[in-house]
Amino acid sequence: MRISQIAAKYKWIALILAGYVAAQALRIIFLPSITWDESVYIGIGKYLWSAGQVGLYENIRPLIVPLLSGALWKLALPLGVLRFVMLGFAVGAAAMLYVLVRRWTDDGTALLSATLLLLSPVFFEQSTLVLTEIPALFFILLGFYLFESQGFFFAGAIIGLAFLTKFPAGMLLPCCVLILVMRRRYKAIMPLVASFVLITVPYFILNYALNGSVFAPLVAASLHGGNTAYAVHPVWLNVTFYIVEVVKDNMLLVFLIPGLFVARWRKAWPFVMTGGFFLAYFTLQVNKQLRFAIFLIPVFCYLAASFMVWIYRNARALRVPIGLLFVGAMFLVGFQDARSVMHTQEYPRQVLDYLRDAGSTVVLTTDPTPVAFIDDKFIPFYFFTYDVHNAKETYIEYRNASGLILFTPDAFACYLYPNTPCEEIVNELGNQIAIKDMLALNVTANGQQYLVYRRLNDS
Repeated sequence: MRISQIAAKYKWIALILAGYVAAQALRIIFLPSITWDESVYIGIGKYLWSAGQVGLYENIRPLIVPLLSGALWKLALPLGVLRFVMLGFAVGAAAMLYVLVRRWTDDGTALLSATLLLLSPVFFEQSTLVLTEIPALFFILLGFYLFESQGFFFAGAIIGLAFLTKFPAGMLLPCCVLILVMRRRYKAIMPLVASFVLITVPYFILNYALNGSVFAPLVAASLHGGNTAYAVHPVWLNVTFYIVEVVKDNMLLVFLIPGLFVARWRKAWPFVMTGGFFLAYFTLQVNKQLRFAIFLIPVFCYLAASFMVWIYRNARALRVPIGLLFVGAMFLVGFQDARSVMHTQEYPRQVLDYLRDAGSTVVLTTDPTPVAFIDDKFIPFYFFTYDVHNAKETYIEYRNASGLILFTPDAFACYLYPNTPCEEIVNELGNQIAIKDMLALNVTANGQQYLVYRRLNDS
């Protein structure tokens, strides 16, 4: 196929993706704030690439994003470059959805599916964040594309990368195995599973080296899935949580329900079944958060786009009002995207300046955010498994190894754990630090208190 033919074939999706990149580039340039979880991944990257000399480590986190962020840090590239790399994963995910849908439908449905994904506020907001959901989604869609293209060995390898990016993404492997069984393609199971194992085995060996346990991160992650602070009640709200929240996030996805009746099931059923597989998995988890729905949204977008295209083509007398209605709804969702990125807060400059001016030291911290800006070693003593007792134990264990202590009482989010001694224990910990160490900085910003202590030698 000639270049001119390729350009003509993909010009509309190219224009849509180019516009998306331009919009996100403005966000990267003018809204450079950073979130808690982003800081953790950046800190782990520094820790891995410095052999533990700087950064921080949490065993609950998968390592693909930290390895990527750490590589860019090692090259002395600024945070903005890392955000553009993450944007590349988002654009890649939308492009893969377009390619997949185009295989079994038409260009209009494929374009609309990709557009709905890009417009979804939860996807839009995370497209440039240093988090795992978007890269994992890209690997999921790429892996599924390779699977449907009969490239089973490469599909298994990519699914392995998806798993190493975000653990639940590995659920795609049993789903693909089930599809092969339903298709009676038993011989294809071996290369699919073998390549997955080849990709993931080094990670489990590394787990043993870092944690003394092969499966420690998976166990810790399973505890996160059972975090009752984000449980949803009653049962009917729990069961419908992701469908309801996704539709609230992007009103156009309300058409996913009628889309079930007009989608091209003969070719698309494995894709829709995979979405149902992930929906069942996340619904069974106690911890419910909208960001987990990113794995579901591509399937929802395909179903909604199928109905929107079907109704537009079949209601000929109403094409103009229906088209205007859809376009207007897209603008409303896009406006919601713009509003969602305006509520950002900068980390207190006084805290960062003090930690930086203190020189190279070990910081015992309840807030990981400074590790994104400062190349010191940080030891986290916020609780790992939603048990605030761990914070006290970690402080006692590592206090003598630290030079500074950064204590932020609000980091423990005790309001999420009513009817527990959380707040009482945090107050006890704060008093213990105040007695043992010297207060060097007290800053209140963004409605939170930031206390920096210099460790005093025990007399």
